[in-house]
Amino acid sequence: MLLSNTMPKKELKFCNQRYEFDDKEMDLSNLKERHKSRFRIVKRAAQELKDNMVVNLGIGIPTLVPNFLPNNVKLWLQSENGILGVGRYPYPGEEDPDLINAGKETCTAVKGASIFSSSQSFGMIRGGHVHCSILGAMQVSSTGDIANWIVPGQFVKGMGGAMDLVSSGSHVIVTMEHTDKNEQPKILEKCTLPLTGMQCVKRIITDLCVFDIKPDGLHLIELLDNATLEDVKAKTGCKFEIKSDLKNVKVLIASYFVLFSILVLFFFFCDSGNAKEYLSQYNEKVSTRSKNISFSQIQTFVEFHQNNTKQLPSIK
Repeated sequence: MLLSNTMPKKELKFCNQRYEFDDKEMDLSNLKERHKSRFRIVKRAAQELKDNMVVNLGIGIPTLVPNFLPNNVKLWLQSENGILGVGRYPYPGEEDPDLINAGKETCTAVKGASIFSSSQSFGMIRGGHVHCSILGAMQVSSTGDIANWIVPGQFVKGMGGAMDLVSSGSHVIVTMEHTDKNEQPKILEKCTLPLTGMQCVKRIITDLCVFDIKPDGLHLIELLDNATLEDVKAKTGCKFEIKSDLKNVKVLIASYFVLFSILVLFFFFCDSGNAKEYLSQYNEKVSTRSKNISFSQIQTFVEFHQNNTKQLPSIK
């Protein structure tokens, strides 16, 4: 039997900010640079998650990661206060003050979710049943130490579940901005803040790049968007190796609008009346869609023009 909790919840956070960029559509023009940085981080972090994983998301930046999951990825989000199957944030009016996540934010539960005690939840974590933990951090060392639970002298309600998560054997990924508000590096040779765990972080994703942490130290494997190697060197507080096939990954580019611009140019220079009619017919629908266009759809457009058929392909 489930009993409703009638105690007042003065600190409860009613959250629906997840829908500010619902279904991956992103208007970046009016965003502040710091917000762009955070969306860059979470969009790249979402690529780390695979089908059927059990994932624990830390408070802060990691909670945005599910917004950018591919549509075909279905996973189970675990909250250490006792939920397996955390769903989206509720829309206004849907909030249930008895259903909250570990950050005291109202949430929903997906079909098939389980609700249990926090002791069982930590038994799940300590037993190694969480595949991946995505956490925020204030500092990470070149050997994988993490400091994310307290700043000396500042009030903290408790250490939370991070210590259990980083020692559970799950794949620990840190998502954080590359520097703090004073532009000081957060990736260091050695952490100066109290540690949450030692040699436990496997990957760091920042607004500039992606690092892997291996037994021989820090390895730079990706640069994100317009970041340069010089930027990373200047803002990293320790030495690191550079992967031989270092990639420059375009993350925070609204790929749909980029590809749609290609289509506009393509049809602008073609003489096909059918193509122009097609573009006109689908312009409004295309411009208001919330999903990224795929390269298979680009191919459909091109094949249509080449064949110059009269029947227009549909955008599903």
